[in-house]
Amino acid sequence: MSKFCRRALAALLTLALLAGVPAGVFALRPDWGYRVASRVRAFGADHPLEPYTPAETVQFTPSALTDTLLLVNAGHPLPADFAPTLTEYADTGLEMHPALADAYAALAAAVLAETGETLLIRDAYRSRAEQEAVYAADPAVAALPGTGEHEAALALDLCVSGYGGMAFLKTAAGRWVSDNARQFGLIIRYPDGAEDETGIPYEPWHVRYVGAPHAEIITAGGLTLEGYIEALTPGEFWRFGDWCISRQPLGTSYAVPAGAADVTAAPDNTGHTILTCRLKTGSLSEGAVGAAD
Repeated sequence: MSKFCRRALAALLTLALLAGVPAGVFALRPDWGYRVASRVRAFGADHPLEPYTPAETVQFTPSALTDTLLLVNAGHPLPADFAPTLTEYADTGLEMHPALADAYAALAAAVLAETGETLLIRDAYRSRAEQEAVYAADPAVAALPGTGEHEAALALDLCVSGYGGMAFLKTAAGRWVSDNARQFGLIIRYPDGAEDETGIPYEPWHVRYVGAPHAEIITAGGLTLEGYIEALTPGEFWRFGDWCISRQPLGTSYAVPAGAADVTAAPDNTGHTILTCRLKTGSLSEGAVGAAD
């Protein structure tokens, strides 16, 4: 389906859905209106990545790997001996990945400034033993040990005082997080209507750190983390603005565009590594960029 058709159909769906709902209902239940609008936006979204062919590549050997793009789900559990990178957040006793701690601090400050509401953390890192205890207490809801993102220290469950779970979306803060988390390298990990892909029902309170530019790409494209990683065909290169992304089989060195800057290598827990870099001035004109449908 073309971009124009998707957008036209999304607009028609919006009108059809809104026409059957009294205006006062959305005033009383802003979370309902938000979900309708979000579903339509996701349906009409275009994949923001463009195929890219570097004029020249060189081999890059990373001195360190980052663990912020790990796919963690029932099909891709964490190794039993996985040891996350941890830091304590602001003397709270809560532990999380350092990149997530920085992102959350910036997000919480922005939410307070924009909405006047204070974000709170309900849950952060859980050890394997803690996840086993949570699962034993409620196996119908909790993730199997090794298959949840809290063990990777990359996810937070958020709330506003008195508004946890789905009620989070009733708050201005909750809706602002959904709309703007991407600016801080965060995504809503289990989006509305994507249970078939993620295996988890909609959780607007569960944010996951993936970093730039991945959070922007995933959110703008209406994607899940599963869908995003699957779309990165191994061995190919993709462009998003001045970013270049490539998913390649695990190895000791990787092909990157010649002259690329800020190169990072992040294993994705599927047997591949995602290479992310910035293209230097002129690189875009030197390589061939294809138009994505």
